[in-house]
Amino acid sequence: MLCMLYKLLKSVLTLVVLVYLHSRYPPPPSRPGCTSRWRMVRAGVGAYGAEPYPAARTLDQCQQACERRPGCVAVDVDTGNPVAYCWIHTDQNDLANTYTSSTVTQYRLDRCPSKL
Repeated sequence: MLCMLYKLLKSVLTLVVLVYLHSRYPPPPSRPGCTSRWRMVRAGVGAYGAEPYPAARTLDQCQQACERRPGCVAVDVDTGNPVAYCWIHTDQNDLANTYTSSTVTQYRLDRCPSKL
């Protein structure tokens, strides 16, 4: 009984966090003819300075969370971390300060250029 209550509470809290974060970071407006692209740049290497985003449990969720943040430049995905799978980078300079880990892969976001 206690285990079921815990699982229910965990699901509800996850949903609340996702709704809050989606309202705080809405999807970016799309521009015709321009698509942001992701590229995997480092398997086995992450960078210091990232912010954990525990609501993301898949690569797609992590990348979508990054795309909603105007300053996001990359994500580190840590498959060996049960608490914080997704780490979001908002400072390009942090990407040079790296560490090695066999469970981390870094993906960089190449955004559409800003309108002039």
